[in-house]
Amino acid sequence: MEIYNPWSVNNYFSEHCTAEAYWVDTSSNDIIQTMLAQADEARWEELRSLMTGGTVMARVREGVIYDEIGKNAGDIYTMLLQTGCLKAVGSVRVGGGERMYELAIPNREIRMLFQSELFDRVDCSYGEVSFYKMGLAIQQGKAEDFQKIFQGVLLRAVSSYDTADAESFYHGLMLGCVLYYERDYRVVSNRESGYGRFNLAMFPKNAALPGILMEFKAVESEEALEQATDAALQQMDEKAYVTELEAAGVQTIWRYGVAFCKKHVLIQRA
Repeated sequence: MEIYNPWSVNNYFSEHCTAEAYWVDTSSNDIIQTMLAQADEARWEELRSLMTGGTVMARVREGVIYDEIGKNAGDIYTMLLQTGCLKAVGSVRVGGGERMYELAIPNREIRMLFQSELFDRVDCSYGEVSFYKMGLAIQQGKAEDFQKIFQGVLLRAVSSYDTADAESFYHGLMLGCVLYYERDYRVVSNRESGYGRFNLAMFPKNAALPGILMEFKAVESEEALEQATDAALQQMDEKAYVTELEAAGVQTIWRYGVAFCKKHVLIQRA
């Protein structure tokens, strides 16, 4: 069954059949903002999976109401399903006959909505220009510039309370940022390559662009940041994380070791 949004259909024809996400911002996005605000380590894992084309398994309760969001962590997926932000692509029965549903983002428009909401979470008022400059720094191998811009994001947008599930939080944060560059890159998170699984990779859609690998570490003290970035770079070497990028024919590959300590970040490149 296909469901069409009358508002979008009318705007499509009134704008000479130009396809746009006309429905976006026609109502509040508080539901997604609530989900992000309450995200723990498991939730960030699910968000990463959704934003990179994956799925999540969740229980769907038809009787859930808006006021109950936050009381049961799983109910947020019921609301997202009911509002069209997710779609069911399958289901299985578990113990006691309860049915669990496999959910996914239905299309590119809503994926962009998730992405933009994540940008709001990291304070996109920091400016598209800054994200553009960060992308250039990443592509050009300028670790110091990359670090300076991302440090600004952390200082402006991140609370110390956000970092309770540190490495997972930072991973999700960085993923949300680099999805900004999807026009030029295919972004892949937590994928097996070589002898292990990299944190984040950016596969260029243009052969002239470099491939990007990132490995994240979270530490308890600023003094440990440099050692952590060294360990991240060494891990990428020992585990041969470049294997998938090389197999895709990527000629130049920048490897970034990224270490976090609360609102501090250190980035080194190899």
